[in-house]
Amino acid sequence: MGISSARCKAYPDPDVATEDIMKFLEATTDDPDIAAGERAFTLGEGEEEEEEEEPTVEEVIEVTWDASFNENAYIKAKFGSSCYAPGMPVNIPKRLLDKPVLARRECAQRLPQVITLGVRKCGTGALQHFLTVHPNITGPILEVHFFDTSKTFKTGYDAYLKQMPFTTPYQLTLEKTPAYLFRPHDLPKIISRDMPDTKFIISLCDPVRRAVSDYLEYNRKRTSSLEVFGLHKYIAETFEASIMHREVGLDTLNEIVDLGVYIKHLARWYDYIPRDRIHLVDGGKMSEDPTAELRRIETFLGLQHFFREEHFDFNSERGLHCMNFPRNHCLPLNKGREHPEVDDKVMQELRDYYRPFDRLLAETVRRNFTWMSQH
Repeated sequence: MGISSARCKAYPDPDVATEDIMKFLEATTDDPDIAAGERAFTLGEGEEEEEEEEPTVEEVIEVTWDASFNENAYIKAKFGSSCYAPGMPVNIPKRLLDKPVLARRECAQRLPQVITLGVRKCGTGALQHFLTVHPNITGPILEVHFFDTSKTFKTGYDAYLKQMPFTTPYQLTLEKTPAYLFRPHDLPKIISRDMPDTKFIISLCDPVRRAVSDYLEYNRKRTSSLEVFGLHKYIAETFEASIMHREVGLDTLNEIVDLGVYIKHLARWYDYIPRDRIHLVDGGKMSEDPTAELRRIETFLGLQHFFREEHFDFNSERGLHCMNFPRNHCLPLNKGREHPEVDDKVMQELRDYYRPFDRLLAETVRRNFTWMSQH
């Protein structure tokens, strides 16, 4: 697969600029092959761009797998070709089977065939939690952070493999590290060379709300000024103080703000990864209707459809969906935090800042996302 266990070079400091976006757009706008992947439609010569209502997944997909309806059938499908003994919760690999069984099932630690790249605070935790319930998907319990930490990356891919669960040839390994989307800067080039068949999932959400969520997460951990891979990240006692500079106004270099310029980071990935290997999830739709978004991911990964609306209940107290199949289980309590009140002027300044980048994003992938109508 192009992988070498030899030690790898350290990453250079990233040099991300808006010019990268324009260069990408100029290079791809007239290319007919760019229609593959995430474009919802292709315009013919002389056609006007129109809004098209996307058909609901339920209209075109009928789930008939008995593992989707019956708990015993599910356990058989999930663990009948697994490297682990059945256990609860079902999406957390625990006890390895005996060595003869592992050998018979061709169990091995494999590099991930699917990576969730981001975006941080856009529901990537829910995606990992739900997707690994699928009978044919498994993955590490925690975020791996192999590529974005130079110390671990220098140890080579053998160290990466050791962080993966054992899988059979019939399972997909799904890794989630939301930082990969935007750092290190040359990761798309590295992965395209070393993992040429890997597919990628990227969840996008309202960049304004995402920034507030990011602040809450970092503020929960510490209050400090940090420099990480050349990206400035400043956390103050309030959200407003963290992103607003007394002299220059909005601190667009602050990582909390910069990460919401999705098109800038996506452009680097589109430079090296074919679009049919990148799936964009609408985080807003995922929050409202997880079944529909999960079914689209199943289609993208070429998996048998498993998820049903009846698998999910909405927890109104926490404001998120939980699964009730094969048993009741929900996201950790640190998910679904209540957001603080933020100054209206600051919120509007953020919306104004992101609006042109959102427009570029929609034009590039030929798709509108739920938050765009609100800005």
